[in-house]
Amino acid sequence: MYPHTRSVREIATRIVYWGPSGSGKTETFRAVAARLDTATLGPLLTPTDQNDRTLFMDLLTIEMGALEGVPVRLHLVGLPGDASLNENALAVMPGADGFVFVADSSPDRQAQNRSSLESLRRHLVAIGAHDLPIVVQFNRRDAPGAVSAEQMAADLSVGPENGDWFETNALEGSGVIETLTAIAARVVRLLSAAAEERSQT
Repeated sequence: MYPHTRSVREIATRIVYWGPSGSGKTETFRAVAARLDTATLGPLLTPTDQNDRTLFMDLLTIEMGALEGVPVRLHLVGLPGDASLNENALAVMPGADGFVFVADSSPDRQAQNRSSLESLRRHLVAIGAHDLPIVVQFNRRDAPGAVSAEQMAADLSVGPENGDWFETNALEGSGVIETLTAIAARVVRLLSAAAEERSQT
């Protein structure tokens, strides 16, 4: 049910970062890369235009240890804010194991947050992956008049029953590792459960 690439040598999982344009996905990738052991990281790729907007997608690979003795490699993919209009970007969706939704805490960006999350949910339903784990990152907590995390969770219908959420400030790096750890743990639990199920058949 949860598609992922497998080989004899490794398990490769994919986590997709989604959110409205300017919510801080590229900043999040830079903050994650700056805070992890470089020995576990592949190259950080963040192609942007002159206004620092993502041109195609952000990419970062992380070595996550092993599952049943098989190395686990985590591929992070950050899609641009207009991903719903980008067929090439959406091509990564069917291979995803989990999602991080990056929301902007600025008061004037709440409508964009809702529209982007609704778009993500529609795409997941369309590919039969509505039950994949989603962790929500309330970014830009330092924005003037930032909407409270509790209010944002209510507005986006995010609660303990359908997803974790974290407050972050990607420019300072706060909360980004906690968010990544949460979604990675969910994905690994799913892989572990799938491996156990296979061993019993």
